[in-house]
Parts: sequence; structure tokens; C-alpha cells
Amino acid sequence: MALNESQQLLERVTAAKHILVTGKQDYDGDTIASTLAWLLVLKKMNKRVDVALAENQLPKQYHFLPQREAITNSLGELQKLIISISTKNASPGELTYEKKDTALEIHLTPKKGVLTPEDVKTTTSKYKYDLIIVVGSPDLESLGDVYHHHPDFFYNTPIINIDHLPNNEFFGQINIVTLTASSVAEILFEIFDSLGDGLIDKHVATCLYTGMVAKTRSFKNPGLTPTTLHTASQLITIGADREKIITNLYRTKSVNVLKLWGRALARIQYDEKNRIAWTQLHGQDFTLTKTTEKDIPGIIDELIAETPQADVVVIVYEDKPNSKAYIYSTPKFNSLQLVKQFEPRGHRQMVKIEFPNKPLAELERELMETIQQYITKHTA
Repeated sequence: MALNESQQLLERVTAAKHILVTGKQDYDGDTIASTLAWLLVLKKMNKRVDVALAENQLPKQYHFLPQREAITNSLGELQKLIISISTKNASPGELTYEKKDTALEIHLTPKKGVLTPEDVKTTTSKYKYDLIIVVGSPDLESLGDVYHHHPDFFYNTPIINIDHLPNNEFFGQINIVTLTASSVAEILFEIFDSLGDGLIDKHVATCLYTGMVAKTRSFKNPGLTPTTLHTASQLITIGADREKIITNLYRTKSVNVLKLWGRALARIQYDEKNRIAWTQLHGQDFTLTKTTEKDIPGIIDELIAETPQADVVVIVYEDKPNSKAYIYSTPKFNSLQLVKQFEPRGHRQMVKIEFPNKPLAELERELMETIQQYITKHTA
């Protein structure tokens, strides 16, 4: 009888000796929390495990999560070159090496006998990792340099792909893509529960609850299912530190971020007919408030909260020489379709677009015209 996805996952994880956990470069709180939850669970299963994200400078609000310092941004040495020298006709002697331009010469002087090129063979070792777990990424390219620096490794190593968004390309040998889930963290609760008793302790529960809170904006997103709310309740029962999570994610905004929010609020505009709220931030805004584009998602949350009547919320900003934008939409629209011509990255609720060397005002004008035309066409 064929094994279902959960059984296949259990077999793969049980058989693996060293596991890599990774997620998309343009990560969110769900990705961060989910990778760390995997780290904790796999260590409980006595597995060797590493977590790598192409950008590992986590936003400060996630620094409370357990083991967050374990996240790295590179895979290090994945393989070793093995040089095998036959000692059938010679005894090993002195070994030296010399660097010459772009080459490394290795010198082996035998004690007895003669060495010939036929006595030397080279091979490569197996990859350091024998299993990859990818969370919350639509495709391998979205992993950034973690993938781009080692494409052969990803093509030759089994992958477990876990996601909840419809744009996932099912690139794994095992694909667990649950479209009804609110987040990857919600899916992981079921997976960890099936892997064995006692794997979800208070630390794992805190990670999973964090992922769910971050992805659902503290359970304010429309369309949440009873399963989502039941899972959240179970995590609280297990010991997820809800107060710490809410405090770190929503009550610890720095003065600098508040200043950035003030600048965004001062420029907010609202299209009443099409129910669009938008604002812009200049490069100077980040400089003067000592913030970065990593603070933008928090600003989006504030815009959504302050304009509940809006069906679409947009923030355009400078990251010289580029101009970028985040677009959020309620379930009434699909953000991927709203700005399809700009090749957005993300999911139906929120996407990000980027244009090299395009003036901010030009991007804002083109973007707003595109969204307004789409809404007019599809609501007429």
C-alpha cells in the first residue's frame, strides 16, 4: 500500500542523519518561527540539523525565539575532494603543497618506489546533508543564495517541501501544501504531532504560535478556519508564551520605527471610490529614523489597522537605486493578479515588487494606475 505524505515524511526524517532546514530569502515571521521549530524538534529526535536563511539578520522582534542564534546564511562546505593514492608500488613520504596563481600543487615524495599518475584517483564525498526541509517557499529560486550557490546540491538531495500558498511549484520529492492552513506553523503542528509524542514542548509551541500570530496578524485575517483557532488553543495549552509573543511582535516598536510610521502616515492617501490606501517612504526617511526596509512589514500592519475600510493597501519606498513596493489586499482581491504585470513575489494576500533604477514617483504612478484599472474592470 502506498504511503501517504505524512508517512513518507516520517520515513525520510527517521532515515536522515544530517538535515538542512531552510526557507525563502524574503522571509516573514512564519518562516523564521517554522525553521526554528524544526530545529528544536529534530534535535529532540537526535538528528544533526542546521538552519540556513539567505538573510540571517533577523528583525529584533524575533530575537526572543529559542535557538535563533543557530540560523546561518550559508551552507559552508557541502562536499570534500578525496585524493586516493595507491601505495602498491611506493611507500608514502613527505607531503607538501604550493599555491600557483589559481592552482594548488600537491607534492608527494615517496620513501620507496615510484608514484605515477595512474596511482592517483580523485573522488568527491557525499553531501554533508542527506535531507532538505524547505518551509514557506514557492520555489527553489526564492531561497536566494542558499540555493543559487549550490544548485547541484538541491537537485541531488531529497527535499521535503512544506507550504500553505497556492503559488507553490511542488518542487520537492515530498510536497505538503495545505491551502486551507493559515500558515506553515499550523501545518507543522500536525506534522510534529504525527512524528511522535512529546515533541511539541513549550519552546516548540512558542515558535509555532509565533508563526501563526505573525502570518495572521494576531488572528485578524479574514477567513480563519476553526482548525486554525483550535490549533492555536492547543499550543497555548501546551505552554506557548502568548504574552511574550504579543509583546515582542506588537508592543515593542522602537522610537525609530514609530518615527518611520509617522512619516508614512503623514503622506497617506485614500481613493474612496476604489477603496485603496497608499503612502510612500523616501530613502532619507530610513536614514533619518535609523530604520531599514525590514521595518516595512510592521508599517503595513499599521496601515491595515488604520484604514479598515480599504480593500487594498500599498506602500512604495526607495532602496536606492531601486524602487520597491508592498501590496496588501483583503480576500476581495488577489494581490498577485492586481499587479501581475510587475512580476510580484508573494501570495494572494500580500506581494512585493521591485524595479531597478526606477524613480519612486514613476513607480507609484504606474502602480496606482494599474491597481485602479484592475479594480474598475473587475467591480464594474
